[in-house]
Amino acid sequence: MQLTLRATTNVFDDIATYAFKSFSAGAGQNIQAILGCRVSANFFDVLGVTPSHGRLFSNNEDQPGADQVVIISYGLWQRQFGGDPQITGKTLQLNGRTYTVIGIMSKDFDYPVPVELWVPLTLTSSEQAERSQLSVQALARLSPDVNVSQARAALSGASRQLQSEYPETNGGRTATLIQLRKELYSFTLPLFLPLQAAAAIVLLLACANLANLMFARMIGPSKRNWLARGTRRGPRTPGATLHVRNTHAFFLIWASRDCRVVLERQCAPHQHSCRLD
Repeated sequence: MQLTLRATTNVFDDIATYAFKSFSAGAGQNIQAILGCRVSANFFDVLGVTPSHGRLFSNNEDQPGADQVVIISYGLWQRQFGGDPQITGKTLQLNGRTYTVIGIMSKDFDYPVPVELWVPLTLTSSEQAERSQLSVQALARLSPDVNVSQARAALSGASRQLQSEYPETNGGRTATLIQLRKELYSFTLPLFLPLQAAAAIVLLLACANLANLMFARMIGPSKRNWLARGTRRGPRTPGATLHVRNTHAFFLIWASRDCRVVLERQCAPHQHSCRLD
């Protein structure tokens, strides 16, 4: 696809290819699974990014025999190598092969998500002999004065050409143009949806609490009047009456032949009194 687009169109300033690949990093008992990416040598140039340490791939490092170099992410550098500033030039075992670390990407770079290392995309002999052995994705930068519609039309034409030239492997296959920011949004959207739902629940709870507070203030005067009417004294009966006012007590009455205890709720807080008649 990359060669076909370059040969048949002029809508792209530069085109890079990449393919995901899983790696086993380390040796012996200390092996860690890492998701990596095989990329063409110009991959980072198309994205317009530079490493925070070391260098990017050179043009000849995606050729057989010169491809055992690796660029690692900032997170992997911190986690696996403790942020060693002298890591460039050291070796790393990946899938039983020895790779030399040549660069470390910046802290805010992790494309494609969630890749943690990049190695050159070198086609093996089987991949060169059989097109169905490898499936890659392309990353392109539009030429000046070329819009997205023109790029989609050119991509559709290149796709039809590949279907005609290679019907066994490209028959029925089409190419789709997606803007990079929309692709990145598709990765981040599932992460933000739970946060948005949690924020909505917190907002609903806050609204419910506010409504309860306003309702309590609205019925406050009528409640005080009801309490005032409920605590009026009637005729006294023989014996002793003990009145205890407490803000946390409800109307609880216990009576006996000699005395009666009345716990009355008082609206004014923090007032306690006891009187023996």
